[in-house]
Amino acid sequence: MLPRIRPGSFIIAVKMPRCYPKRPGQLFYLQHPCYGRIVKTLAAVEGENYRFRGESGESVTSEAIGVISEKNIIGRVVFVVAAKK
Repeated sequence: MLPRIRPGSFIIAVKMPRCYPKRPGQLFYLQHPCYGRIVKTLAAVEGENYRFRGESGESVTSEAIGVISEKNIIGRVVFVVAAKK
């Protein structure tokens, strides 16, 4: 998640109720079927599904991530403990 989260940083993610609005630009901790646990930025809400993107040019593309359902969202990232430089 460079440049927003440096390698070695820790995140705190909170499981939000389904009724809590998810907005593009927010960071989420996901369980992806191929990539495992990843942190990505919400790009779009498509009904009951979501599209995510990375913030680095080296990140996995939105197309490769695909559509993510609510059950694969572990939580919203609410705090980052940055790694030492």
